[in-house]
Amino acid sequence: MKKTLLFLLLCPGLLFAQLSDQQFLTVYKEGVSLFDEARYDEAFSKLSTLTTRNHTNGVAPYAYLYAAQAAEKKGNKYQAKILYRNLFTYYPDWDKIDEAKILYARANLEEGYYEEGLKALHEIDNTALNPLKLKVMDEYMKNVKTISALKNLYNKYPNYKPIARALVDKIQANRYNTKADLELSDMLTNRFNLLEPESSPANSTPARNSKKKDKALNFGILLPFELSSTDPAATSFRYIYDLYAGMTVAAEKLNNEGINISLHTYDIKNDAQAFKNAEKKPGFSDLNLVVGPLYPAPNTLVQKFVNDNNVVHVHPTSNNLSLLTASKNAFLMQPSHEHQAKKALDYAASTGLPKTVSVYFGEARKDSLFAQIYAAEARKRGYTVTEVRKFTGQKLSPQRGHVFLAADNNLGVRFLQSVAMSNTDAEVIMTAGSFNWDRMNTSSLTNKVALIYPEYVNREREPVKEFDKIYFEKTSGLPSYYSYLGYDIVYYFGTMLKDGQNSFNRHIERGEYIDNYLLSGYDFSEKVKQNDIVPIVKFRDNNFEEVYR
Repeated sequence: MKKTLLFLLLCPGLLFAQLSDQQFLTVYKEGVSLFDEARYDEAFSKLSTLTTRNHTNGVAPYAYLYAAQAAEKKGNKYQAKILYRNLFTYYPDWDKIDEAKILYARANLEEGYYEEGLKALHEIDNTALNPLKLKVMDEYMKNVKTISALKNLYNKYPNYKPIARALVDKIQANRYNTKADLELSDMLTNRFNLLEPESSPANSTPARNSKKKDKALNFGILLPFELSSTDPAATSFRYIYDLYAGMTVAAEKLNNEGINISLHTYDIKNDAQAFKNAEKKPGFSDLNLVVGPLYPAPNTLVQKFVNDNNVVHVHPTSNNLSLLTASKNAFLMQPSHEHQAKKALDYAASTGLPKTVSVYFGEARKDSLFAQIYAAEARKRGYTVTEVRKFTGQKLSPQRGHVFLAADNNLGVRFLQSVAMSNTDAEVIMTAGSFNWDRMNTSSLTNKVALIYPEYVNREREPVKEFDKIYFEKTSGLPSYYSYLGYDIVYYFGTMLKDGQNSFNRHIERGEYIDNYLLSGYDFSEKVKQNDIVPIVKFRDNNFEEVYR
């Protein structure tokens, strides 16, 4: 028996050899959902189980791609590169193989493995990806430290302008050069027309966008970028970079539509002085909108600034209603617990359930707070609240109406097991954060289980698919939930502000806006400026489906 167990541990692929295509798809979607929520460790744990053998279904190469990206996001580039290479070996004819090679190339170039990175880029035959190939080369060739190393790369790949440009720049920056190096610099300059200005979206503006500077909308992004770090993307605020990348896609789209948007970043963490320094910078008083900050100390100062200057103030991740009390133009992108409770109870009423509810919560203080808010709102509506208590795995009392759980991590699985053991037909309403999807078997998500899911992204919608494509071309990476949120913030408020403050108020008061956004939409028409839209979803046919909002 011990020998058998040891053999299985050494050959983990055998443990998953019996996965059906349907089971494979279920695990894959759970992993992608975790990735979208920026829960990269859990996403990798889930997706890596699908890469232990050569599966033949059409989703398999995507599993390798997402697993590799999750490994990168959690800081393990070595693991990521192994997965990319296995992807190339097992699925060489996959229609997205060239895009994967760009990701693999970036992973190598970032760590200084220039020959391996350039080799991967050179193998890409799709001419439509040439601009992205050259952009990636431009980004990293300037990091090569010596003239001799660049010469070696140029000798191997003599037809790439970014390598030639980096070599010329390195020679010109050198105080003492040989005659041969200077001649090489002149030859490359003439061959690649390096003195000609580059023509790219970064420094050319379409005529239809040439608005006067004073009509541009200036958005200040007051977030903890941690620019003083030697590797900001490796900090605890990596999701900020996803948020900002999504913002840049939206700004570019609005600029193409004739709405001139400028994004101005300010590195502000939990430091009031950082905001005072930012406020002194040229152009800060011209801001039309600020996003953030995330911490109370600088936020108190920002509230005074936005009130004094009639600036729109957007809180991207918090659902704390107290943030709205001090600012007349403040908006919460995330609905508060009070509002989520009201929407969930609206949903319960729409199903015709009896007006009884049992309320449970997890370990965190925010869970018990949400539970108390839910119970109070239920009582206001005439519900009989049978109990409000912490869930510790106990068997639940039979219930005719519905039960509610506010929790995080994997408590949701244990809760559904207790629901099953209680032999109740009650509807279950719970927070989507109740699940650690890495350890979640979606078979327990029956049609009786509804999730409050403000972060829900329907990846089958065309706007989402289009964004995914643009985002990949722009960043050579896959978007997370925060990427979608960043896009929506800039696109929504840019559209609302395009005709000025008076029109902004009228646009906001019109109500629900859904079609052009990546999340479930926005409605700030009520007196309290929090997003009125709260997606309630169910898991059906291996997909989440929005059943109420």
